[in-house]
Amino acid sequence: MLRKIFVHPKTTIATANEKSVQLSEAALNHFTGLYRNERDGSSFYLSSKDQQIVFDNDLPLKPLSENIVASNNFLLKLDGGKAWYIPFSPRDTIPVVKLEPAHPLPKDLEAYTGIYFSPETNSSVTVEINKDSLTIRLKPTESHPLIPTYKDGFKLDALDADIAFIRNGDGVVTGLSISITRARNVVFKKADSSSR
Repeated sequence: MLRKIFVHPKTTIATANEKSVQLSEAALNHFTGLYRNERDGSSFYLSSKDQQIVFDNDLPLKPLSENIVASNNFLLKLDGGKAWYIPFSPRDTIPVVKLEPAHPLPKDLEAYTGIYFSPETNSSVTVEINKDSLTIRLKPTESHPLIPTYKDGFKLDALDADIAFIRNGDGVVTGLSISITRARNVVFKKADSSSR
């Protein structure tokens, strides 16, 4: 699950002494939505439930102000149209951006299909359509569904991974990058259709 990328083991209670605040429904709704990590393309979703902000339908967050929520391991800060994910260990400030969730139609998925090769890992993956859904084949007998997130972004739950397709200046898909916990932005280049 993507939560593992963002939430470190609970070995610290850095926000335990921070006083939480009660937010209005409008303030709670200000946080809700889909966010993309601008460093590695991974994504997470904030929802509002029982007067709380919840991270990926799993982790309740503590509101510290009208623009900051926190877990024991990280802060999420909104500032106008910008947002930052701030892990406590190691301390960092990572820009994130709020996006509209994607709901591609079956006809839109054809652009992503093909064989992709990574010189870095010396391996290939195949992206296909199966019953109006996009799948990725990592091995000849191992195929997994890709779940749409933002435009050109998908989740691969089987590997706790995020996949972002890459387009050239003409809007043609030319590659994809895969990000998992220990490896970010591993790029696979799409083979020319003429060579397949």
